[in-house]
Amino acid sequence: MVTYRVYPFGHCGGKIVKDSDYTLEEVSFHHVVLEGSHYEIGEQLAEYIKGDEDRVSRYTAHRVNPKKLGFDNFQSLRMYYEDVCPGISEELQGVADGLGLSIDMMPYWETSLISPQMSTCSQVAVLSTITEDEHSYLGRNYDYDTTRDDRVLCTTRAKGKASHIGFTAFLYGRHDGMNEHGLIASLTGAGVFDVPLKRRGVVIWVAIRSILDSCRDVKEALALLEKVPVGDFDSLVLLDRSSNAALVEYADGVSSVKEIHFNDPDGYLYSVNHYRLPSMLEFNKMNVGIMGHSQLRGEAIESTLEPLIPQINKEDIKRLLSTCHPKGLCNHYYGDGFGTLWSVIYDSTSGMVEACFGAPSHNPYREYYLEDPAGMEHHSATAPVSHSRLPI
Repeated sequence: MVTYRVYPFGHCGGKIVKDSDYTLEEVSFHHVVLEGSHYEIGEQLAEYIKGDEDRVSRYTAHRVNPKKLGFDNFQSLRMYYEDVCPGISEELQGVADGLGLSIDMMPYWETSLISPQMSTCSQVAVLSTITEDEHSYLGRNYDYDTTRDDRVLCTTRAKGKASHIGFTAFLYGRHDGMNEHGLIASLTGAGVFDVPLKRRGVVIWVAIRSILDSCRDVKEALALLEKVPVGDFDSLVLLDRSSNAALVEYADGVSSVKEIHFNDPDGYLYSVNHYRLPSMLEFNKMNVGIMGHSQLRGEAIESTLEPLIPQINKEDIKRLLSTCHPKGLCNHYYGDGFGTLWSVIYDSTSGMVEACFGAPSHNPYREYYLEDPAGMEHHSATAPVSHSRLPI
């Protein structure tokens, strides 16, 4: 671990920073390409887990007690997940068999029914009608700490399902992603809510995986979501190749949707970490942590993009993601669970993905495609850990 002195990438002003302000931490990422049946994909994931003791402890645990989760037995719990995301239980079975464990030893069964205490991030979907190259893009930063996330970009080619690429959530879910049809789905937390959930439902990353596996456009994704019990405090942005987009906001089983379409005068949608749709604003009263910080990021999105309409280009989006708060969306507050772990730009029109591992203020973007060969790559990235606390 060394001290960082100059920002080599991005737009944090290119300034010299004091040694006491940041510490440079090396963070590992992987890009894995999986293919085959869901069970075979699970077996491949088991090989990935075996490669590291920390992964073994993270993805295996004590035996799940289904009664504590509201189910009579484990089979009922398993079928609940299978109804929401067909094929996922076979994937988990492949992992369990590959590790020589009982399938009810996988912590995913619990973590995907229990809302995270803090979920952050920022994202914006831009329609082709307001971009210079007439492509539709979704750009997003995922913010958390350096220890509690998968840090895996996964290309998945499951038999009978749409191929997709995205960042994993407990390996089997997805925080964000794009499939072969150009459909993109991506989440942000709606804030920090220190309240118990009243309704049982899955965490949104389960629904995103199901959308990427089975839907072709925003219309199909919204129809699927009507059947999925989401019990979290989250925002979901959808974008498809025909320049349709939607913002879906969830609060403990309550939801609201805003759609925009080709030639819509708005031209873009975004979500940060507070509710923005009229029927959901009352829930902001329970947001105990980052309301002010979230509002500043929303203002940064608007002030950056509005003057550029209708000639927004991908570099403008990249600059927004790479510029440090409060003028942009990049954060270095890893100690508070609010450092940018990755940045990604999904091009719905071309199918290309540009992903940056680590803070985009300090790391380069790399190109990825759904056709990338099977296997696994390791990447090291820089996390510039701020010694200051998150300003809220």
